Amino acid sequence: NLAGAAADLEHPLFKAREVKKTVLVVVTSDRGFAGAYNSTLLRVAEQRLRTAAPGSMAVVVVGRKGRDYLKRRGYPVLSAHTDLPSEASLDLARTLTRELIERFTNGEVDRVELMYTHFVSAMTRRTQTEVFLPAGGGTAKSGGADRGTIFEPDPETIFAELLPRYTTAKLYAAMADALASEHAARMIAMGAARKNAGELVDSLTLTRNRLRQAA
Repeated sequence: NLAGAAADLEHPLFKAREVKKTVLVVVTSDRGFAGAYNSTLLRVAEQRLRTAAPGSMAVVVVGRKGRDYLKRRGYPVLSAHTDLPSEASLDLARTLTRELIERFTNGEVDRVELMYTHFVSAMTRRTQTEVFLPAGGGTAKSGGADRGTIFEPDPETIFAELLPRYTTAKLYAAMADALASEHAARMIAMGAARKNAGELVDSLTLTRNRLRQAA
C-alpha cells in the first residue's frame, strides 16, 4: 500500500522485470529422523527445477539435507547455509537477505522465490512457495493508491530503511515456520519409531518365552 502511495518512487526492490533467471530458496534441515519432512519438500523443488527452462533457475539452499540432495543430482546450487542453530536465527535471515538482495539488484537474477514447509498444526504441514523479490511480488506499485499518505522525511529515506527490514522479517518468518514444521515432523516420526520398537520388543519377548517353554 505504501508503494502505491509513493507513485513517483522507483525503488530497486520493487522493480519487476522480464524473468530470465529465478533463484529458488529451499529451506530444509541439517538433520534427518524427521519422517518425510525433507523428502516431501525436495520432491516439489526437484519437480520445479526439472520443468524449468535450461539455465533459467538456480538454487540457494538452507540446510545440509537440501544441499546434499540437490548437489548429488547436479542442480545448480549458488550457495548453501548449513550448521543451522536450534532456533530460528535473525542473524542468518539478515545474512541471507543481504545475499539475495545483492543478487537481485545487480541483475544476476530477476526473481527470488521462497520454498519452505508451512506449519498448519502438529499433524498437518504443507509445502509453500511465494515470491520474495521483487517486494510485493512485483504488483506493489499497481496494488495501492494514494490516500493522502504523508511520508516524513521522504519516501526514499523511509523505503531505504523499511524494505530491508520487511524482506528480512519475511524470510525469518518462513524459516521459523519451517523449523516448527521440522520439530512437529520429528516428534511424530520419533513417536512412531518408539511405538514400532515397543511392538517389536513385545513380539520378540513372546517368541522367546514360547521357545523357552517348548525347550
